[in-house]
Amino acid sequence: MRLRHRLRIALALGLFVWVASLATGQVRQAPRPPRQPGPPGGDGTRFIVRFAAGTSPSNRAASIQRAGAALRYNYQTIDAAAITVPNANALTGLRQDRSVLEIVPDRRIYAL
Repeated sequence: MRLRHRLRIALALGLFVWVASLATGQVRQAPRPPRQPGPPGGDGTRFIVRFAAGTSPSNRAASIQRAGAALRYNYQTIDAAAITVPNANALTGLRQDRSVLEIVPDRRIYAL
């Protein structure tokens, strides 16, 4: 009986200390890795490019290469490609391509 009572008190005290540290901001988050330099994006260099309907995968790859970007993945079911850009000039080149509809940052998505 005494042991159960002591365990309950220890558990309640530990819970109180944990909640108090959360409330006062004493719990630290893990440090984030340094951000890579480059144009704005998920990690600064990765983007998804959406092309006009019917743009063939080979034409998408050629557009990306002409702009100076690197193709990471050429989607088959949608008219889009994942790319890595070395600098802002590559993004500018892609934005000037008539077959490009949209360029969005490629960010990690987490399930809740």
